[in-house]
Amino acid sequence: MKVIYKGFEIDVRREKCLAGYPLLYFTVMRLSDGWFFQDGFYDSEDTVKDTIEGMKNLVDDYLENPEIYED
Repeated sequence: MKVIYKGFEIDVRREKCLAGYPLLYFTVMRLSDGWFFQDGFYDSEDTVKDTIEGMKNLVDDYLENPEIYED
Protein backbone atom coordinates (compact mmCIF):
# COMPACT_ATOMS: atom_id res chain seq x y z
CA MET A 1 0.00 0.00 0.00
CA LYS A 2 1.39 3.40 -0.97
CA VAL A 3 0.43 6.73 0.56
CA ILE A 4 1.72 10.26 0.09
CA TYR A 5 2.23 12.04 3.40
CA LYS A 6 3.75 15.50 3.92
CA GLY A 7 5.96 15.26 0.86
CA PHE A 8 7.00 11.64 1.43
CA GLU A 9 5.90 8.47 -0.30
CA ILE A 10 5.34 5.67 2.21
CA ASP A 11 5.16 2.15 0.77
CA VAL A 12 4.46 -0.82 3.04
CA ARG A 13 3.88 -4.36 1.81
CA ARG A 14 3.58 -7.80 3.33
CA GLU A 15 5.26 -10.32 1.03
CA LYS A 16 6.80 -13.73 1.35
CA CYS A 17 10.55 -13.76 1.73
CA LEU A 18 12.76 -16.32 0.00
CA ALA A 19 12.38 -18.63 3.01
CA GLY A 20 8.62 -18.68 2.40
CA TYR A 21 7.23 -16.74 5.35
CA PRO A 22 5.71 -13.24 5.21
CA LEU A 23 7.68 -10.13 6.16
CA LEU A 24 6.75 -6.45 6.22
CA TYR A 25 8.78 -4.45 3.69
CA PHE A 26 8.76 -0.65 3.88
CA THR A 27 10.21 2.41 2.19
CA VAL A 28 9.84 6.08 3.04
CA MET A 29 11.08 8.37 0.27
CA ARG A 30 11.07 12.17 0.04
CA LEU A 31 9.34 13.11 -3.20
CA SER A 32 11.24 16.34 -3.82
CA ASP A 33 14.59 14.65 -4.41
CA GLY A 34 14.12 10.87 -4.16
CA TRP A 35 16.02 10.62 -0.86
CA PHE A 36 15.25 7.38 0.98
CA PHE A 37 14.56 8.32 4.58
CA GLN A 38 13.90 4.76 5.72
CA ASP A 39 13.75 1.37 4.08
CA GLY A 40 13.93 -2.16 5.28
CA PHE A 41 11.92 -5.13 6.41
CA TYR A 42 10.97 -6.94 9.57
CA ASP A 43 9.06 -9.93 10.85
CA SER A 44 5.95 -8.68 12.61
CA GLU A 45 2.28 -9.40 13.12
CA ASP A 46 1.55 -5.65 12.71
CA THR A 47 -0.88 -4.81 9.94
CA VAL A 48 0.20 -2.85 6.88
CA LYS A 49 -2.13 -0.06 7.96
CA ASP A 50 -0.61 0.11 11.46
CA THR A 51 2.89 0.13 9.99
CA ILE A 52 1.97 3.03 7.71
CA GLU A 53 0.72 4.96 10.74
CA GLY A 54 4.06 4.27 12.44
CA MET A 55 5.93 5.54 9.39
CA LYS A 56 3.78 8.69 9.39
CA ASN A 57 4.79 9.27 13.01
CA LEU A 58 8.43 8.83 12.00
CA VAL A 59 8.03 11.42 9.22
CA ASP A 60 6.40 13.82 11.68
CA ASP A 61 9.30 13.37 14.08
CA TYR A 62 11.81 13.94 11.29
CA LEU A 63 10.08 17.15 10.21
CA GLU A 64 10.03 18.43 13.80
CA ASN A 65 13.57 17.29 14.69
CA PRO A 66 15.68 16.87 11.54
CA GLU A 67 18.93 17.28 13.47
CA ILE A 68 18.34 13.93 15.19
CA TYR A 69 18.42 12.15 11.82
CA GLU A 70 21.50 13.81 10.35
CA ASP A 71 24.53 11.59 9.81
